[in-house]
Amino acid sequence: MSEISRRRSLHFFFLFIAISLQFLSAVVGLSSYLFKLWQKKKREEQHARLLKLFEEDDELDFELGLSD
Repeated sequence: MSEISRRRSLHFFFLFIAISLQFLSAVVGLSSYLFKLWQKKKREEQHARLLKLFEEDDELDFELGLSD
């Protein structure tokens, strides 16, 4: 193998590694963002469910004549 072809193959190897690392970091970043978005949505749904639970209790108190 000549010196030029060895350098060229080494160059392509490092280029492949650099592109792979960029792709991997993009995938990790996107996954992290989507996970945070999913957590936020889940937390909002749980909060809405909790508020609905308390609203139903208020309606029940009103129907039973327990409210002020």
